[in-house]
Amino acid sequence: MLYHNIFRNLPEEIIHEVLSQTLSIPDEDFCSALSKSPFAKVTFNDTPSRAILEVCKQWHRIGTPLLYETVVFRSKAQIQALWWTLAHRPELCKYVKKLRVERWYSVVADVLKLTPNVTDVWMNLKLYSSDIGKGLAKALLLIDPKRIILKDECLKSRARRMFIDALMYQVEKLVKTFPSCQHLRHLHFNNLPEPSFEFLEVLSNHKSLVSIWLRDQAQKQALIKTMEAKHPDVAKKLEAPNER
Repeated sequence: MLYHNIFRNLPEEIIHEVLSQTLSIPDEDFCSALSKSPFAKVTFNDTPSRAILEVCKQWHRIGTPLLYETVVFRSKAQIQALWWTLAHRPELCKYVKKLRVERWYSVVADVLKLTPNVTDVWMNLKLYSSDIGKGLAKALLLIDPKRIILKDECLKSRARRMFIDALMYQVEKLVKTFPSCQHLRHLHFNNLPEPSFEFLEVLSNHKSLVSIWLRDQAQKQALIKTMEAKHPDVAKKLEAPNER
């Protein structure tokens, strides 16, 4: 009765704003490249997220898209659970917009097949085998994101090298094959070791790319010096955090 008296006549816009405070993940947490993930120790309010959706049909309808908008993968069990949910409730697939993959498993590709509306992807390049690198690059072909954020821990591993090579190949293939269908506008590098320079050269033909975000000013200046002679268009798109 108390709920009906207080919330019955509230506009849905206000209810959406109230629910988003609990159900939505801040973009700064989604983009974070701190050594300790913001999601390493998840805390919950007194009322769990799913319990909020049970308050009434209106809250369930408004809150469900907020709950599934941002997905964070930290374990294989989490990925498998989401895949099972989406496979059995396909009406939820359209709500997934942001995907943060802190550790890669092959089942991620199965999730991407079900979530064509993903616009933002965060990926950790800490890889453990060349097959994982190849699989991750191929999985990117299943979506058409506007923003890709790469956390590079500067590991000098063969798996990482394989991933960079495969990712460069896939982006180059997409740019050449579908030049008018590319939606990638923002690319974030939290660290920028030498192999990534080659990847940026591939992006010289990517017409839709608006910005390449770098972690610090020193990285930006070094990259501009390298890129401006051959690819001035790419150099103009470089950003550092203090310029945003």
